[in-house]
Amino acid sequence: MYHYYIPTKNNRRLSSHLGIVGTACILALAGESQARNGFIPSYMGTSGITGGAHMGYAQDASNVITSPAALARLPNHLLIMSGFQHQDQYLDSSRAPAGNPIGRQKNGYNNVPIGTLGFNYRLNDKFFVGLGVSGGGGFVKFKHPISLPAATAGYNTRASNNIILGAATVSYAHSPEQSYGVALLVGYSGFRTNLAKTDTTQTNGRLAKDTAFGLGGRLGGMWDINKSITIGSSVSTPVFFQQHTKYRDIFTTPMQIPATFLLGFAWHITPNTHFLFDVKELFYGAARWLRNGQGWRNQTVFLTGLQHQLTDSLIIGVGYNYGQPPINSDKVLVNALSIPLDEHNFMGGVRYKVTERVEFVGVVSFTPNKKMTDNGGGGGGGGNGIPVGVARGTTLESKAYSLELGIKMTF
Repeated sequence: MYHYYIPTKNNRRLSSHLGIVGTACILALAGESQARNGFIPSYMGTSGITGGAHMGYAQDASNVITSPAALARLPNHLLIMSGFQHQDQYLDSSRAPAGNPIGRQKNGYNNVPIGTLGFNYRLNDKFFVGLGVSGGGGFVKFKHPISLPAATAGYNTRASNNIILGAATVSYAHSPEQSYGVALLVGYSGFRTNLAKTDTTQTNGRLAKDTAFGLGGRLGGMWDINKSITIGSSVSTPVFFQQHTKYRDIFTTPMQIPATFLLGFAWHITPNTHFLFDVKELFYGAARWLRNGQGWRNQTVFLTGLQHQLTDSLIIGVGYNYGQPPINSDKVLVNALSIPLDEHNFMGGVRYKVTERVEFVGVVSFTPNKKMTDNGGGGGGGGNGIPVGVARGTTLESKAYSLELGIKMTF
């Protein structure tokens, strides 16, 4: 059955901005995996038991994604972790002139797989090589169009971006108290969507999978100030991706994983107890594809945790991280297919040594419900926003929990 759309005077104005809404949603989705307060995922391996904080205390080789100097503090080992994140996310644009009167819709992607891989090998007393890999992404699917249903019946409902980020790393131990590292960041993006274009027709990609690869780099160091305090820091370039060619009609610029800066410390209260605190800055505002239209700004994230070794075999930890959502309340509708709302994240876990060389790792997290309502302010970075008032009343909600289990084997 064909659906015909006969625009009224008001709807002509709204439909002319539909492509802006759709494109903004898509570009924001490419960064959604980072919006869970940091990276992909935000905790990366065993550092999840301390809320993702690890700059001053190396946990495993997957830490090199944000701390390439960590390898020099670790033994030869292999870490493999896998799990899922359950998300309950909702969109209600029924009160917005550009919305869908159908009412509250739930994201059909409830359980998203997550995983972490880390590998470290000591070449000699000075040099170490390793690899960290983490996976996640943005996954949003609604039953009905996110806006203007009469013009976009049967599409404008879905977008997903499966992202994998790897860090091939070399670390150098200048001394027992100082270590430095450099990492080549390699990204993978598997993207698909059925969003509408400016003329309300469906994007040319029509849910076909489109892959792209990206490259970036990171430098970092760790320093023991004394027996009780260790400081770590790192800085990265953006990860620059190829163009998604099948969706060139909605991707005005290639996606990026934005540049980041991290600084943290560990307080070694006792040989068995460590307090960690990190600050992470994500430069979303420097990425034109995120800043323009959907109005993402830089995000500052605070991560903290406490780890304690109870017995020779058992280590437990708890952690928390906080970061305000990187969008303002006049950008809710244009982020309907990214839902970057996570603000408070509570985390914890255990490490249990099964044998001298084999360790079990378990990490859990909980993200409480967060709701934002569009104030209808319109506008946007670079003048690419939607008209004032057309998104007013649109609400987004999100909460989540996750579980990741794995094994660490030293050799």
